[in-house]
Amino acid sequence: MTARLLLASIVLLCVASVPACANDTAIWGVGGAIRPMQEHPSIIMEKMDLKIDIYRETGRAECHYVFHNAGSATTVRMGFPETVGPVRKGRRVGFLSFATTVDGRPVRARIEGGLLEGPVDTRRWRVKTVRFGAGQRRHISVSYTSELGISLGNRNRRVFSYLIDTGASWKGPIGSVRVRVVGHYDPNGNWLRVDPPFRQTGPTSFEWTARDLEPTQGLWFPLNLDDIAVTLNGSRVYWWDYIGTYSYLRNGEAWLQARMAADALRAEVQVSDGEVVLTRGGRVVRLRPGTRELTANGVRQPLPRAPYLRRGRLLVQLRAVAVALGANVTFDASTRVTDLSFAALAEPAFRELNAYRLQLPAMRGYAPPELSEFEPAVAARPWLCTGDFDGNGVPDAAFLLRKGNELRVGALVHSKNAADFLWFPYREQVATWPGGMRTMLRLRKPGEVAGWTPTEADQPSGQLALAHDTIELVTPGKRTVLYYWDAEMRGFRQVTVAPAPGVEEAEP
Repeated sequence: MTARLLLASIVLLCVASVPACANDTAIWGVGGAIRPMQEHPSIIMEKMDLKIDIYRETGRAECHYVFHNAGSATTVRMGFPETVGPVRKGRRVGFLSFATTVDGRPVRARIEGGLLEGPVDTRRWRVKTVRFGAGQRRHISVSYTSELGISLGNRNRRVFSYLIDTGASWKGPIGSVRVRVVGHYDPNGNWLRVDPPFRQTGPTSFEWTARDLEPTQGLWFPLNLDDIAVTLNGSRVYWWDYIGTYSYLRNGEAWLQARMAADALRAEVQVSDGEVVLTRGGRVVRLRPGTRELTANGVRQPLPRAPYLRRGRLLVQLRAVAVALGANVTFDASTRVTDLSFAALAEPAFRELNAYRLQLPAMRGYAPPELSEFEPAVAARPWLCTGDFDGNGVPDAAFLLRKGNELRVGALVHSKNAADFLWFPYREQVATWPGGMRTMLRLRKPGEVAGWTPTEADQPSGQLALAHDTIELVTPGKRTVLYYWDAEMRGFRQVTVAPAPGVEEAEP
């Protein structure tokens, strides 16, 4: 079953050690199987019945256990694990609610262990004392609610975890185990997937049973929720830097944090006097929390639902904002994917660049300037030029990329069997972006001669005869930069030439 929508990634860690858990997730409010506070020689966990209900922001677990004392009368201190996360707003986030019973009667559990200060997750215990007579069986229940945690491997994902390995300290294996998982976010949608050995029992419900389970085998049984699936001109959008987002899909409409929507649309976002302003090229969209309209370049437009604040984050309907910024928006009900498309980004080169960005860590987070920010007469693709820069007969590509307020130039130079990516020695801060800036790349062909001024101490001034395709970076008001391939050093060198035509010369 294919997962379609990620609000959270929920991971059921059956038999996962705490260090393994910590390596993959930053989690809080995580519980697990009851364990004795010391290894016990006579108490057997005969049965464990666990039901997990997953909601958009929280998870609730109801755990029922049957214990049998196979020895003489004894008293057992039982601990239920709780992982608490980093301090947020002056408090650690652990269980939002917790209750436990012994043979149906509520009992109080003390909190023991765990650090109370510091930035890291820590384990602590909810502890109670239970008396067993010789041969006695007792029924123990625990129920708790916790916020979903965060996966560090994919910060768009949220995590709910339950640890069974803590049940390994009772005598012998766990006699029978039943785990049921029910998703309540969108009961009619295929947003929740649980891998084998779980079997699906409904649209968003799953079950796993086992007998004589030794919870020491290091098995993982993950439950996955895919993130909000958004594509930009067919290329998947990833959010690498957001923690604790509250994005969701409702009735085919994606709702995102405003800054996430801006990232997906490659727009700038600012907040001023309670108003959120998104800018893309020549389009400016303004909206306010609680107001069922936005303004696009000064023209008011109604909204189907007002943007609203959720724990300090502004959630907006992606379609409304995207259309106001000039995008076409489609939603595929079969794949549950929202596609944002701009005509200027439809060319294959943009798709290829997105593939490079996913493969090459050095390019991650960078994107080309939008074509709409350039005069059409200046260049068709001002952020890209392709040519054989090193003269080996294999096409190469150069990119003008931005990340926040920084512009950089990089190139992929292909050999017969591989490609090297490298940044050029050029950086520029963009004071206002998008709009205004007209920096662009052009290709100069072999055989051309350029008058130039050195940018490196060992270079004389004079003329340069181009031996291979050469990259030209043009910025109005500044000297043009040529990046040419140096065969001896197997890399690029740069020189500057006259300023762009029709523009007053400025210092480089």
